[in-house]
Amino acid sequence: MKSSISWTQDLAKVIAPFEALEGVGKDFTYQSDFEWLDTEVMKVGSLSHESIEWNKIEELSIRILAESSKDLRVLSFLMQALQQKGTWSDMVASLHYLAGFIDPFWEVAYPFNKSDKRSAQGRNRLLVQILKRSIQALEYLSNEKTCNADEIKALTEITNQLESVFKQHLIESSELSNLKRVIAQIGEQTVLNTTTQGSGLDGGQNKKAQGATQLDSMIDIDVTDTEFLPKLTRLFYEINEPLLALSIRRLSLWSNNNEAPPHEKNGETTLSSPSSGLIAKYKGFLNQNNISLDEWAELEESLTKAPFWLEGHYISAQIISALKGPLYADIIREYLKKFIEKIPNLISLTFNNGVPFISVESKAWVNDESRNQSSASLEQLENDHHDNLGQYQSVAWNHYEEEVEHIYQNNGFYEALQTVHSNIASAINLREKTMWQWALSRLFFLEKMPEIASQNDQLVLRMLHE
Repeated sequence: MKSSISWTQDLAKVIAPFEALEGVGKDFTYQSDFEWLDTEVMKVGSLSHESIEWNKIEELSIRILAESSKDLRVLSFLMQALQQKGTWSDMVASLHYLAGFIDPFWEVAYPFNKSDKRSAQGRNRLLVQILKRSIQALEYLSNEKTCNADEIKALTEITNQLESVFKQHLIESSELSNLKRVIAQIGEQTVLNTTTQGSGLDGGQNKKAQGATQLDSMIDIDVTDTEFLPKLTRLFYEINEPLLALSIRRLSLWSNNNEAPPHEKNGETTLSSPSSGLIAKYKGFLNQNNISLDEWAELEESLTKAPFWLEGHYISAQIISALKGPLYADIIREYLKKFIEKIPNLISLTFNNGVPFISVESKAWVNDESRNQSSASLEQLENDHHDNLGQYQSVAWNHYEEEVEHIYQNNGFYEALQTVHSNIASAINLREKTMWQWALSRLFFLEKMPEIASQNDQLVLRMLHE
């Protein structure tokens, strides 16, 4: 990682005007280096995301800005490369590049270097995207790493500088206010963490962490890990709980995703679709007579790398329905329906090659009224289950629930989870297995995962009513 001295030297080169061509150099849009940068950044959110060469993006962006062209798009590429490194110093550096670049080049930087309405709209639209990405990067980083007082001070100072630059150039942006709000919240959390450290207080979260530590060797999940939900998803695949796995995956994928990706008026985004070969492979699973859960899990894992490939969820639903039954497809459909209802214009968007996020056939499946009625009936069963357990509603239920709550309160979520699944696996009859399945729902409820508890309830209800 570059030192602060190194990036400030690069910053000085980036914001220094050129001697010729009005200080901004030449339009780099059709140069091979720009095309490479643009293509590489388009991989963000696609199945090729992990192959992005971020270090090369950073180095090439700096070279173009320092030697060839003052281009606002290249600046955004540079900021993305810095922010994905996951350190507070790189986050601060990225915002310094933004403030330093806007001050001299806001109205003359490519590709919006004309004094007309179209250029003004273009630069403002790109600035909004830059700030939104910065906010998302800040929020992600704050969940992954603590921020000390010096880092908060540096973030506050650079946002104040940005505010001054915006005022100077008459830039109005609600996103800057949002950026300042997020930084203020991070600062408050930093103060809170400093205050509580060493206080001797032992809250429930500490108990969960202790339980997680005891189980690290068995399930390799840490309660403080930001990859908690993805790892929990993999755990449920491993212990043959696909319903819970597919539910948690979609919560992890979509719960914090509240807006559509940037797109043109025709609905085209900059996101790359999964390759045609990969899509053909997954669709080919539908024609296999001996499809396995492992192959389905491979498809499910690919969905994590392409959150807007909605078509993939339809394919997944068809496969798991053939393997495990229609309930599983209904659950996928309900999650997909809720996500589309949250961001309705997703159904009209496409990847950068024109491939739609979701096909006409998949949209029809999501809106299938017969499935709506089926899901509604299942939901009614779920709502009524505590009053209609029949032979299963007994004093014995309290025993299972009390045991789970006791383990949860004293040893944490992970040990309680391990205990419940061990008892489900060793149950000697349907009654005992059902009791422990209900106890699992209670455990998810205690861990503040009501949707997962609900899905587990549905699985048990279907088992009881078949």
